[in-house]
Amino acid sequence: MEGGCPRVALLDEGELDDVRSVLHDLGVAFCHAREATVGDRIPVLFSTPASARALAVGRADAPPCHLHVVVGTGDEDLAGEGRLPLRRPLDVSVLRLLTRRESLLFGRDRRLATRFAMGIPVKIRVGDDSREVVIASLSVGGCGLVSPARMREGSIVEIALPQEISVRRDLALVGSVVSAREVTTADGHIWDVSVAFDELDMVDRVTLRALMARHAIDFRPRRGASGRAARSLRDRALPTGVERRRQARRRFHQRVMGVCRGVAHVLMAHDLSPQGLRIQPHDALPVGSPLSLAILGALDAPPLIAGAVVERCDGLDGSYLRFVDPAPATTRRIAALLETLAPVDLDLPDD
Repeated sequence: MEGGCPRVALLDEGELDDVRSVLHDLGVAFCHAREATVGDRIPVLFSTPASARALAVGRADAPPCHLHVVVGTGDEDLAGEGRLPLRRPLDVSVLRLLTRRESLLFGRDRRLATRFAMGIPVKIRVGDDSREVVIASLSVGGCGLVSPARMREGSIVEIALPQEISVRRDLALVGSVVSAREVTTADGHIWDVSVAFDELDMVDRVTLRALMARHAIDFRPRRGASGRAARSLRDRALPTGVERRRQARRRFHQRVMGVCRGVAHVLMAHDLSPQGLRIQPHDALPVGSPLSLAILGALDAPPLIAGAVVERCDGLDGSYLRFVDPAPATTRRIAALLETLAPVDLDLPDD
């Protein structure tokens, strides 16, 4: 066992030593399935195809898990209910996403403050440097940022939330960087940054709670008169079905996993709707590519897995992935997730 309480178990006879090596380098606690605590549900179980087949017919034992990843070489049939089939070689970023998921989407949040998924661009200042980043999540205790550049742990960050998103008053939040992880996407490298706020005064705490409540329930970016008029004319010209689909879209600036023919890709999502997901451009996923999408939430909750297909590539605006025959339970979980997200500023191509 590595590094304390295991979050990952492996069911194999030594064939997954490459996975063990990467988990060790990532600092992820793991153990063999037979060493796991009886009765405890493991967040992630990695197995070989042979072990998965033995487990299915009762010839092998493993603890219950939220996610069963079957790792093969490319020649085996890895399909199976409740399994996420992946083929070697496994990218380090894929294993990092599987084992270091944020508690943003589903399941019990173990932190002290409730967090909301955001996906809103804001201005920040770190020392004398000013830049634009995206707030991916927000709570009264801190936030998650997506930054194009590294931010060192311990750095003091000033975050300016303008009136249009902070409930009619400017709100300046000050905190320190707790952690920063480099993430590889189709467009290059970004940094996933966690910030802990300094103690807020009562007025700022009330404003922040009002912002999160408004964001989760009925957030609408404010527009100037000319913007409202142009939007009104454009909406009147839209067919009813298209208008409904556009209004249902929500900002969803999160990493998701897309598995295409056993090969896993870490994708950066732009927005989410009941019908599908928009992602950053990805050369390895042409139009027509079938996908199994895994939207990963808390480690102590199962991921949301849905079939999809790349329906359209819109150049720099990214690719649109349409859900394919989602199960009723999947549809309900997508609807619950959409309830926590802000509407998109609708300047993207129609879905």
